[in-house]
Amino acid sequence: MAETTKITTLDNGPFLVNGSVVLTDAEGNQFDLTNKPEAPVALCRCGEAVRSCWFPAKSNC
Repeated sequence: MAETTKITTLDNGPFLVNGSVVLTDAEGNQFDLTNKPEAPVALCRCGEAVRSCWFPAKSNC
């Protein structure tokens, strides 16, 4: 059975992504996530950042 990826929307916060994910930039280049912890990845959705950001869920944007 394939692993399920779960995306959770937090009130006034980021999207939390749990599970296997491939993260790419606008040109299709993959970010290297091999040394990242198993914790969820958080995707900023505030719209106030100069550029979109992602980070381990325990970090700040």
